[in-house]
Amino acid sequence: MFGGMGEALGILENSLATINIKKLVAKRLGWALEYVGVSSKQLEPLLKVPIDYYCRLDPSAPATGSCDKHWMIQNNFIK
Repeated sequence: MFGGMGEALGILENSLATINIKKLVAKRLGWALEYVGVSSKQLEPLLKVPIDYYCRLDPSAPATGSCDKHWMIQNNFIK
């Protein structure tokens, strides 16, 4: 739905130098899972990953949009 696996792999490849894999997986994936309705209880392990800065949902887009302190995510992708 977002361009397929090829598109996702291209995004990852282009961002490798600037991403922290553990935090990327924990925070962006956790935010996305919550967005689609996964329960808070199931997401507890992802919330426990320490992070002290906001990660943009789209690292290639400007740092604009609302910040979700719960996940430490800046939503610069979904309006």
